[in-house]
Amino acid sequence: MKNNSILFYQPQLTCLSSSGVRRFIYNVSIPDCAFPVVDNISSFVEVHEGDSTTLECKGYGEPSPQVFWNFSDIRSDYQRENVGTVSHLNDSSHQLLHLNNITREDNKWLDCVVENMLGRVKQQIRLIVNAPPLIQTLNYSKNFAYNVQYYVTGYPVPNVTWYFNDRPMNFSDVKDIVKVGNHFTHEIGRAHV
Repeated sequence: MKNNSILFYQPQLTCLSSSGVRRFIYNVSIPDCAFPVVDNISSFVEVHEGDSTTLECKGYGEPSPQVFWNFSDIRSDYQRENVGTVSHLNDSSHQLLHLNNITREDNKWLDCVVENMLGRVKQQIRLIVNAPPLIQTLNYSKNFAYNVQYYVTGYPVPNVTWYFNDRPMNFSDVKDIVKVGNHFTHEIGRAHV
């Protein structure tokens, strides 16, 4: 079974064997010690806006590791629940993350982190929030041409079509279309219905 954990802290400790050979500690077997490991967890979780879900961060190691979720700027209501820490290598420690009333702004990566005195590993989970299209802002100005700026959110990323009198508009003279994330700027010279 493949371990997708990322070791992002590795102590640079060495051991000196009886023959005088130095070896990094991660190449050495230490009785009653095991580097932390993230248990196999899904790489992504897909939910709908307004839903609730529970994610589990689970890991192993000896001494028994701390297990926790690491993230920033979650807008959904959330609660962490420690399910317990055990001291046997074959048992796991884990933390649950309860997300309630999930918002579209929470389309992001969450880190499951497992650490003990031998190191720290993490595995990322992508939280995908399906949400209907929503125009957040809409501004326009007129200089030599019309300049329309708007910010649209939604997942999957929405297609944008402009209508005039219930008919799609054909922009034959679009001077500039700039898209950065879900921020759009259109500079329009002429539009035909």
